[in-house]
Amino acid sequence: RHKFCGGRMNHYCDAKMPMSSLARLGLAGQLTNHQFEMHNGFRDWDKRHEYCKTVSWAVFTYEYLNSLARMLKGRKVVEVCAGHGTLATHMQARGLDWTATDALPPLQNHVIKMRAIRAVKYYRPEVIFASWIPYESTLDFKLAKMGKPLILVGEGCGGCTGSNRLEE
Repeated sequence: RHKFCGGRMNHYCDAKMPMSSLARLGLAGQLTNHQFEMHNGFRDWDKRHEYCKTVSWAVFTYEYLNSLARMLKGRKVVEVCAGHGTLATHMQARGLDWTATDALPPLQNHVIKMRAIRAVKYYRPEVIFASWIPYESTLDFKLAKMGKPLILVGEGCGGCTGSNRLEE
């Protein structure tokens, strides 16, 4: 229902929109919950795979991004396991003090190559944000023990992110 065009929002709804358009909206932070639902939450693996390659594993809708920005406004955030850094781009554009880090060589210039624990110690954030921590990694548990608020995005106990140790 939203399309970012020329610096302003235009409303529309198109159930036949090709995936590449959805990926462009995702990259621009303008993919809405409605558009996501129109594509059945990307249950089609080919569509999901294309979106993941282009944008992110996590689906950041316009509503989600704005809600997250309101919640974290005025707080220093370090994102670990940032991958492409898509979320950081959206949060920085909304005026947040947001640093993106990842242990793997960054795919984008704004993602700093640094392991998660070291990044938290170095940047001393008020909030740690981590999405889709690698499967069976105990990083989620280690981050939780650092004594900072932790926003952890992924699947819960028994899912394909992080460890079950955090659930213990």
